[in-house]
Amino acid sequence: MNLEPSTRESVAEMLRTHGITPTHQRIEIALVLLEKRWHPSADQILAAVNVRCAETSKATVYNTLKLFLDKGLVRELIVDPNKVFYDSNTSVHHHFYDVASGEIVGATEVPGELDARVVSESGRAVALMDPLPKGWDPFVPLPRATTTIVVADPTGSTEPRTFDLVGNFEPEAFSAADDALFLIQHLPAETPQAYRVTMLDLDTGRVRPVFGPFKGPAERMPGIRLQQVLSPTATHLYTLYSSAHPGYVPHDTPGSGAAIVSFVHVLSLQDGWAHCVGLPKSMWDRPSAEQAMAPSPDGRYLYVVDAGRGEIAVLNTDTLLVRTVEADLGLSGAIGRTTAQMSADGRTLFIATAGPDGSTVTAVDAGTFEALDGWSVDGRISSLGLSGDGARLYAATGDGLVVLDATNGHEVAAVPVAAPDTVTQVLAIAA
Repeated sequence: MNLEPSTRESVAEMLRTHGITPTHQRIEIALVLLEKRWHPSADQILAAVNVRCAETSKATVYNTLKLFLDKGLVRELIVDPNKVFYDSNTSVHHHFYDVASGEIVGATEVPGELDARVVSESGRAVALMDPLPKGWDPFVPLPRATTTIVVADPTGSTEPRTFDLVGNFEPEAFSAADDALFLIQHLPAETPQAYRVTMLDLDTGRVRPVFGPFKGPAERMPGIRLQQVLSPTATHLYTLYSSAHPGYVPHDTPGSGAAIVSFVHVLSLQDGWAHCVGLPKSMWDRPSAEQAMAPSPDGRYLYVVDAGRGEIAVLNTDTLLVRTVEADLGLSGAIGRTTAQMSADGRTLFIATAGPDGSTVTAVDAGTFEALDGWSVDGRISSLGLSGDGARLYAATGDGLVVLDATNGHEVAAVPVAAPDTVTQVLAIAA
């Protein structure tokens, strides 16, 4: 409707203009939608209308909203089949949904049709760009000579800012203070073969280099992204890569000129440095489907699992030193995908491997790295997650979510999920 709070007469005239007979109840429903900038559900609208007009039924509200939709007076925001909201602002703008509260918490108008690429951990900033071409693999850099990034405040309290940059950039993460946006710069811009990390200062609009933790310049890296996880403290972003070109090794690590090297890219969102940590040679030239990462709950360690070899690389996140341990997972046959998750107390590392006939979840002691137990799960597990209280383990499969008791692997529930693609990460939002 795009109107400020209105009188009954102006609302009645607006309805007539759109070919709608302005009945008393239709005017009341329109006034509720217009009285403030909000995104109510049908039940919220019904409750608000009945404060003034107690005879209004739920059927009347739904029928009126359908009529308003058909006439273009409101927009329908479908979060999922059981979560539908309505917006009286029909102009092009983005909405921000808080999964914890179940409410639309903000809306802001931005130029053009843009896709959200990165949201800050605080929820106070989002980076948007033009959508990728249909069918384009998001893990493959798109050749381009210039890049336009829009940074918006989800609450709409500040105006969106547009940054036109020379070069090929992709948003990676916001800094912990939300005053900078880390970018992956693909090089060369129009024929990408390598990348480096840079930082966009959101106050000045300038792009500046990101250095390593030891004050050296961040290197150019030819890598293929396999997995990405945020530290529990939200201060570091870890990305598991394999080298895109044989012979690349991070920071002059000795290696064969033909090797495909596995390494972890560490980005400090708090202190603004980046560093590549090479994994042991035993994890080089390995199928990417057999490797996965999981941080410890206190953030002190990052565990990189190679399920096929039965090895775990333990990265000390303070010193960036790696040690390797063996873990007998008792696996046989082809592994289609590997995912990992630490228990809430940091004592157990859960490793899920998907095979042609189902999946196996192995519980490994994080101190001795001995296998404690193993559980079979129907379907191909693509991601593991943990409930907020640590009591339940969530396993995403092709058609839903299997909920397991984290102490014994017993199936607690199975929840169908109509996901358009493979679920790559499962996160808990409440205990």
